[in-house]
Amino acid sequence: MKILMMGTLTNSMNGSARSCVRLCNFLAPAHEVHVVMPDGEGVAKLLSPQVSSLIIAQLAPVRRALGAILLLPSSIFRMFRIVSRLRPDIVHINDIPWFYGVMVCKLLGVPVIMHSRYEEKNRLVKNFISLFLRVADAVIYVSDFNRKTWGLTKGQHYTLHNPGIFNFRFDASVDLPPRYALVVSRISPEKGIAESISLFSRLSCRDGEMHLVIAGDALYPYQQAYLEQCRALADTLGVADRIIWLGHVPSPHVLYSKAELYIHLPNFEDPFPTTMMEALALGCRIVTNGRGGILEQVTGFEGICRLEPDADIEVSALKLNDFMKVSDARYDRSARYHERFNEQKFYSGFEDILKAARKPLPERR
Repeated sequence: MKILMMGTLTNSMNGSARSCVRLCNFLAPAHEVHVVMPDGEGVAKLLSPQVSSLIIAQLAPVRRALGAILLLPSSIFRMFRIVSRLRPDIVHINDIPWFYGVMVCKLLGVPVIMHSRYEEKNRLVKNFISLFLRVADAVIYVSDFNRKTWGLTKGQHYTLHNPGIFNFRFDASVDLPPRYALVVSRISPEKGIAESISLFSRLSCRDGEMHLVIAGDALYPYQQAYLEQCRALADTLGVADRIIWLGHVPSPHVLYSKAELYIHLPNFEDPFPTTMMEALALGCRIVTNGRGGILEQVTGFEGICRLEPDADIEVSALKLNDFMKVSDARYDRSARYHERFNEQKFYSGFEDILKAARKPLPERR
């Protein structure tokens, strides 16, 4: 089968990017796999040599930024040229912001799968994207929560839990403190970095040896502005000297394996964060507000401290402090993790969806 994969392949810390790359590498030995990414940096070097081709094309993700909207006509034209030239048996679009690819594929008569890793808060935008999802030959959701939020009931729709995506190359240059809590995320307001710093400041009052390590970059002006706000907050709270800003880390695996605590406090309904999968698999204690699909991820696992999403920081800190006192430093979750998030089951399920999407869809009423 000739498969064209397109999506958010921009940064080796990005969970969607690593997930898509790993899927490409899995499919490549048995299929003719072509990959589209917006630039040659980031995760391109992680692709298997067995991938048939890597196509660099400036395909803009459709966000509500003016720049992305202005690039939409040229992105549609480029996508049209790529699909018409390759004539793949099926196209897999790795994330919702590339939803316009569905229109291109339908115009060319090529079956298309949309993989939803995205939560859209704006009702008008959500309804618009839903129109494209309804005509896709199949839609894959990363969690049942993710599936319910889009509210689509007709057609071929599937839930496939991400089995966890890792880059096991250790970065020996990272200098880590003896004891630290960890945040792995782009520096963005929806990721709750400020809330994580506030919570850490309360925790560190009771544990003077604990540091906070934050791995992630701030690529855009609004993220840079938020980074400065977070630095100012840390200075105001008196913990700036105990926060280590690592920026982009090509191999975050080593960070989890040595962390005493992983913090994930998103300000949106996070569908199924990859970083949580990594923290689960590597035995970290985890503190989270459980928003979105996170509860679906952590149910049944030990070493999880769930804070109420809108709870007062001081109340949250007391709960976290009690959790840190009674919990073991690390957990062996291997058996349960691999049972629930079985990698081979995921790939087999994906293969089944590929085959089903190539067949004519049942008549919709």
